[in-house]
Amino acid sequence: VNGWIQAQFQMAESKGAKTYDGGDFLANSNNRFMIRRSRIKFTYNAKFTQYVLQVNATERGVNVVDFFAKVGDPWSKGLFLTAGVMNRPYGFEIQQSSQERETPERSRFTQILLPNERDMGAMLTFQPNKGKPLYGLKVDAGFFNGTGIAVPGTTSLNGAGVVDFDSFKDFIGRAHYKRSWKEDKYTFGI
Repeated sequence: VNGWIQAQFQMAESKGAKTYDGGDFLANSNNRFMIRRSRIKFTYNAKFTQYVLQVNATERGVNVVDFFAKVGDPWSKGLFLTAGVMNRPYGFEIQQSSQERETPERSRFTQILLPNERDMGAMLTFQPNKGKPLYGLKVDAGFFNGTGIAVPGTTSLNGAGVVDFDSFKDFIGRAHYKRSWKEDKYTFGI
């Protein structure tokens, strides 16, 4: 179990200003304190499975951030099936933890193209263990609803939760190679 809180203060030039993050200001206000993120994460690891539930709670509401099960094959120990609400396997920035990011927020490109970074779906992952010939390679491929998750105060979608408005699914795939040496002092990725 772990968690963290990220508070913020926002100030606009005029009362009732339209804003991208946190929803528009009310008619008589041009500044406010907010909770940007407040997360609590529960992770259970078993021999070949992992279960994750992460919740975000702010003054705008409570929503599920991650809710998935991950099952690994016991033979190669390098093939995994993950299903539920999870990060989309797209690009570099979404996969990067908030702890490792250079900036407090993801780029505007990511925020617009992939709202709230997460979606409901199922994904296969190939990631060989240390000592295997392809160690360092990670390939993710999955099908997702394509709509992302709706979070109160951060999207134009009605309500919170996972909303799918059509029968089409998005295929998202990602191949990544990352190695380190000298006790992980140096790392490179492609």
